[in-house]
Amino acid sequence: MLKLLAILFMTLDHIGAYWGLYMDPKLYLILRVIGRLAFPIFAWELALGFRRTHNLFKYALRLFALAVVSQLLFNPVMERQFIEPHPNVLFTLSLGLVLLTSWEMIFRGRRDLLIRMQPIQEGNGIPDPWHFRFNPGFSLNPVLAISLGLFFFILSFAAAIYFELDYDVYGLLTILLFHLALNEPEGQVASTAMISFAFLNILFVCGSIVLHDYHLLPNDVFYWSATQGFSLFALPLIFSIKEKGKKPSVLQRSFFYFYYPLHILLILYLRAKLF
Repeated sequence: MLKLLAILFMTLDHIGAYWGLYMDPKLYLILRVIGRLAFPIFAWELALGFRRTHNLFKYALRLFALAVVSQLLFNPVMERQFIEPHPNVLFTLSLGLVLLTSWEMIFRGRRDLLIRMQPIQEGNGIPDPWHFRFNPGFSLNPVLAISLGLFFFILSFAAAIYFELDYDVYGLLTILLFHLALNEPEGQVASTAMISFAFLNILFVCGSIVLHDYHLLPNDVFYWSATQGFSLFALPLIFSIKEKGKKPSVLQRSFFYFYYPLHILLILYLRAKLF
């Protein structure tokens, strides 16, 4: 149910984004505000997926492959409609998995890491706390793990800024904060996530005030950072909708991977035909 809501919010946001020039400004604003609820839900689901997946490498590869394929489909269509192509949000989510992996490599090296890193068993059956083994069969010294973790942690933020990804640093920090909230005791997860996410949004607005001239006008940086504050309303949805424990079917798991590129292409197609 939660993912379906996120998909609905995302679809409305994209309708506003790509049809905005041809609709009433108030309707445009309403669609974009509703769309602010989508990313926090996807970020939350990504943080959950990072913890639950049995094969992080396949998960990341699948998400990144979809991002690349979607971009290859979007770019020529956007260019024909004089829309400047921009990296889709799946690149941000893919980079979020790299960020979480690097965080785990630094601070939680004794837990599962990339491709289910696990402790090497000594001859007496006691785990060696100073070396870790990847499933492919090689070990990683914790000093190297920390060094690589720091490198990819910094690289994740640098890549988000350099390639101007959707939500860039804000998006990566959202994913990281949700991951950290999930490490809290069960009774504190919701409050930790809400407080930290609210604080992030306050910093986001304050940062745009400091770094930019601000006016409440469409396409202005401050305008959008203030609008992003509506994303806070996604968290009550996240914690009030109880997901069933039953494992989703292959069709349910695959739905988003087909829906994401197809719905944007359909919106762009209708834009060309209707307007």
